[in-house]
Formats: sequence, C-alpha cells, structure tokens
Amino acid sequence: MSRSTRLPLAALAAAGALLLGGCAAIIEPEPQSPAAADPHWSYEGASGPVGWGALDPGFADCATGTRQSPIDLPTSITATGSPIDVTAQPSEGELEDTGHTVQLSDEGDGSLVTYDGSTYELAQMHVHTPSEHTVDGVAAAAEFHFVHQNEAGDRLVIGVLAEQGAASAAYASFAVGAAEAAEAGAEADLDLDVAALLPRSLEHFAYEGSLTTPPCTENVQWIVLTTPITLSAEQLDDLDAAHPGNTRPTQLLGDRVITRGSGTLESD
Repeated sequence: MSRSTRLPLAALAAAGALLLGGCAAIIEPEPQSPAAADPHWSYEGASGPVGWGALDPGFADCATGTRQSPIDLPTSITATGSPIDVTAQPSEGELEDTGHTVQLSDEGDGSLVTYDGSTYELAQMHVHTPSEHTVDGVAAAAEFHFVHQNEAGDRLVIGVLAEQGAASAAYASFAVGAAEAAEAGAEADLDLDVAALLPRSLEHFAYEGSLTTPPCTENVQWIVLTTPITLSAEQLDDLDAAHPGNTRPTQLLGDRVITRGSGTLESD
C-alpha cells in the first residue's frame, strides 16, 4: 500500500485521536494496561457478532441495546427529516489496516457536516464488504462509513453504498491501498477529496443508531445516502480481499423512526 504516486481521494476531517477498529474509531480512551485492553472480537464464530455482547462487560450494548446499527432501510419511507450540509476541501490522510477494516484517518481539515443544528468534523472513513445497511432487504457490494464527531463528542456517520459498475477514479488509491495493507501491513499517505468520494445526490435515509462494531455504543446519528457509487469488479475484489465479510447483520428497528432528507455539498 506504500505507493509513491498519490491519487485524489475523499475528504474526511479529523476530529481528535482515533481508536482503531471500524466505526468505533473516534475517541481516544484513557491509557489501558494490557490486562484491561478490549478482548479479541471478529466476524466469525464465538467472537463474531452474535457473541460480541458476552466478550466483555463494555460490549453489553451489542447484545442488549435497543437502538443498534445497521438496519434495513425500506424505500417506502416517506417521513421527511432534516437536510445535511457538507462543506469539503482537499486534505490529506493516512491509510492503515486496523485488523478489522482498512481505514483512512484525516490528517488535515477535510470536511464538515451540519445536521439538525449541530456541526460535525470528519475524522476517518473505512469500508465494509458487503454493505452493512440493506435497502429493501438487499445488501450492496460495499459500504463506506465517513465517521464524524462534534465538540460534544456526539457522532454522525455518513454511509455510502457501492455497487459493481464503472471504475471509480476517486476510490482508486484507496482500493489499491486496501489490498496492499492487507498483504504487507504498511501505511500510506493519500490525498483526500471528499467531494469526489460522495455521490452526486445527498438524498438520504436518517435514523438514530449505534456503532456497528464493539462496543456498539448508541446515540449515533446515521445518514445513509440513497444514491450508490460504482466501483469496478477489480476495485471491489481489492476491498474484499483486505477483510472479506466484515459486516454486522442488520438489527431490529424497534420504535425508531427512519426519515428521508436532502443535502447540499459545497467544495473548494
């Protein structure tokens, strides 16, 4: 993944230090002794999603939470919610393999998202193959999570679904880097261009959910864009080769409300 040529990528604004490990990578915890470190979790067997809640008391929400993610998103939803406003500018990021996904952490001031009166700074993006959210019960080939945080520590995640189709120039260096990271465990610096990574339309589903990896913390605002991007079969193979099947099954909606909304993008 350590390439000398830097290709434009998406822009994610970093909000403080990050933990490694998918959607849980946001807030840096207090230093821990090896004995207090989080237990091993995976996507298979006893340490997989069904067993996450029993691995550690801190993972209890994975088993008992009532506002968990991902969920299925029905296209029949008609309730109207708040719009999102994305402000993006070119930035730089560091690509690394966390052991559960390939993650691009922003090293600059890539983008901001304003939603429902609060502004969130983009910290990192990572990928799941296949997608974690489904639409009318159908999963996409991949799903990118753009993880944000505001000054109060609240999280907002934008989900971008990907289908097989034409190759994406914007995601080219991320896809190649993902494959290289899985093989060599190397890190790479990449240029980020958030405006290029997002689809043309910011129409979206919105709901309140959780992180999709342990500790499955709730009170996460989800924005899942309804327009997918396309990646070539080769690009999808590169992403899947890094961490195949790193997908949590959909969770029960319960009494939560899903809304539909629009969005605007302002970029330099």
